[in-house]
Amino acid sequence: MNSNNQTVLNYLQKRARVHYSGEVIIPPVIAVSEALKIPLEEVEAIYQELLERCVIRQFSDFEFVIAHEFPMTDQIRMKIGTVRY
Repeated sequence: MNSNNQTVLNYLQKRARVHYSGEVIIPPVIAVSEALKIPLEEVEAIYQELLERCVIRQFSDFEFVIAHEFPMTDQIRMKIGTVRY
């Protein structure tokens, strides 16, 4: 993984949020590109690689959620634990 890949993954870990459905949503490609000042095409390629590695999965046209291989942080676990059904 190159440094931008790791930068994006670290950002996604910090910005993950729990959707009302209970899924853990990560920011869309364009938001990550703008926040990290990485070209959109490069972030799209990183997301594609993460999709192929089952780190994330597509939730809707513009939303992605964490998948089985996503490195869970304590912060994400706490967010998931606060969801009440």
